[in-house]
Amino acid sequence: MGPAFLAVFAMVIAGAPVSVGARPRLECKVEAVGPYQVGQPVPVRFRLRNRGRFPVAVLEWNTPLEGLLADVFTIRLHGGVRLPWNGPSIKRGEPEAEEYVTIASGGSIAEDVDLALGYDLRAPGRYKVALRLTLHDVIQPAHGPRPRSQHQPVSLTCRGVEITIR
Repeated sequence: MGPAFLAVFAMVIAGAPVSVGARPRLECKVEAVGPYQVGQPVPVRFRLRNRGRFPVAVLEWNTPLEGLLADVFTIRLHGGVRLPWNGPSIKRGEPEAEEYVTIASGGSIAEDVDLALGYDLRAPGRYKVALRLTLHDVIQPAHGPRPRSQHQPVSLTCRGVEITIR
């Protein structure tokens, strides 16, 4: 057994990210699911793709994968005014295994979320929707969950979208 194998083996035992010295290759984007009407739901689709060579397990916390339970979107009216968060605030303990979602190598997952559940989108107009995403923990699928003190966050810049509510 060479040093590279031992390093990968040690990371597998610890539940560390997939590859030695590299971050998981994840990409995200937000897509419009309109048309959008005043007073109706305002769904957008969140897509997370694994461009890496190995499957990964992503903790769903504060991502659209668990629904709209945190202020993770930046929504601005056409004039630049940012909409405040009106949704829930959640305290968390240690993660459970079912709070991790596995994404195969080359695969993706998607989730539709209704922005109107957390932001006041009752006025017609053009809105820019961006996603500020920090994955709290990304591990190999067979080695989770792990305690919060051992989480290794991964920040992603997600491509946003512009929507029009009529």
